[in-house]
Amino acid sequence: MGRLAEADIGWRSHWLQQALAEDPSVAPPLEEATTADVCIVGGGYLGLWTAIRLREANPSLDVVIVERDICGGGPSGRNSGMLLSAWTKLAALAALRGEAEALRMVRLTTEAIAGVAGFCADNGIDCWFDPVGWVWGATCAAQDGAWDDAIARYERHGTAPARRVSRDE
Repeated sequence: MGRLAEADIGWRSHWLQQALAEDPSVAPPLEEATTADVCIVGGGYLGLWTAIRLREANPSLDVVIVERDICGGGPSGRNSGMLLSAWTKLAALAALRGEAEALRMVRLTTEAIAGVAGFCADNGIDCWFDPVGWVWGATCAAQDGAWDDAIARYERHGTAPARRVSRDE
């Protein structure tokens, strides 16, 4: 597919509109057959980070990213640029993969965020990276305590990615 028409970008988030600096020479559309050692489909956070990590591991690797629009134009651009760990998904992951594997996977998501922060700092990328954390809250009385199992699970593992806060806090 070619680039989206100019009129189609109105749906883009405020964050992405601010971040955009469209210069066709930076990422020209693929107009002919090409080959690569690795082809990544999708230029969101996962695709871009995978390409970066592959090239760090093997600088001679030929990596091509295929994106239908612009990198960051899909869900990664619509989430206001947030990077979230998977701590809130620990119980679901444990049900699928077991407690130890779930904990390993969740810790890797935290490491990935730290890796992005380090990458930006090391490369002088001013992307407004601001690790402010997250809030897991109740919007009605029925949701009060919904996170008690998660907090107890974290405590059993000696981790503290979240803590209870009072209404005043």
